[in-house]
Amino acid sequence: MTGVQTCALPISFSTITVTSTSDLQGTISSSTGDVTIGDTLSVTGAATLASTLGVTGAATLSGGLDLDSNLDLDYTGTSAALDVDQGSSGTGPAAKFSGAEVVIAESTAGNTNATEAGELYVQGDLEVDGTIYGDITATGSTSLGATTLASLIVTGTSDLQGNISSSTGNFTVADTF
Repeated sequence: MTGVQTCALPISFSTITVTSTSDLQGTISSSTGDVTIGDTLSVTGAATLASTLGVTGAATLSGGLDLDSNLDLDYTGTSAALDVDQGSSGTGPAAKFSGAEVVIAESTAGNTNATEAGELYVQGDLEVDGTIYGDITATGSTSLGATTLASLIVTGTSDLQGNISSSTGNFTVADTF
């Protein structure tokens, strides 16, 4: 066939092969529930997925991705499961979490403190290769390593080990020694 063909709907095919550009309008569905695209799918404009999108291989999004549900990354590779690269023109945060606590863990069983919005729970080690700003409050046994503090207030019993000094030459104990 050549030219534009029209026919009454619905039409049923067992297989459709498009060898050039096609403008499929309306709902695309399958009685088995699966629609497979074996090549590149390019979407211009908004697209709504009412169910699951399974991707085998790489997927590139050049626009925004709004999720009204969970993003489940079931990944066993060696590179980052989620790599956010804003490039040099990005002006907003690379990632923003709001609405609840942020958990980096296999399990939240040990999380007893970071339970509200704006709080972070890390199950294992936390490494920071920069400066930590703010007030640090700790309970239990806490090790700060070789840390310089502008001030240190200890309430309760403390076991300060090693050399304790002040660069100004002043060392004040506001309680009995």
